Amino acid sequence: MGIGAFESNALTSVEIPNSITWLPSDVFANNQITSLIVPNNVTDI
Repeated sequence: MGIGAFESNALTSVEIPNSITWLPSDVFANNQITSLIVPNNVTDI
């Protein structure tokens, strides 16, 4: 997963798997993303 992974404006809920430990700062730039669920062990976001 990289930059622009969530470009679709239809995406309203995101669940991040436990194995993901980092995300580019602009991955969530799309203001259509209204709900984000991040597990406790995600170390950098």
